[in-house]
Amino acid sequence: MASNIIIREKDGTPTRQHISSGNDFQEAFRILIMAYSDDIKFQILKCLCEKEVASMREIARCVGISPKNITKYLDQLQLKGIVEVAYSRSNIKLYKITEEASLIKRAFPSAQS
Repeated sequence: MASNIIIREKDGTPTRQHISSGNDFQEAFRILIMAYSDDIKFQILKCLCEKEVASMREIARCVGISPKNITKYLDQLQLKGIVEVAYSRSNIKLYKITEEASLIKRAFPSAQS
């Protein structure tokens, strides 16, 4: 299956690339990872892939922002079905990647066992 994707360069100019093989899809995925690697939600996913299960405080430390600010990002990822609460008590919640989204663990080789 062939596809066309449009990638925006750093200067904002669009570039069209044709994708026709599995290697091309891997290259497109690599480009997307480079483009979004600074995004906080991306960093949260990377952290959870590496840790499997983590508290809000651990995730915040991993990402480099305060636990108070991490809440909205975790909520957004939960609404999208990518992250779920693995354990919850009155004073702690542990988060993990959902089974449905577990394929993203392949994006982070250091997270694979």
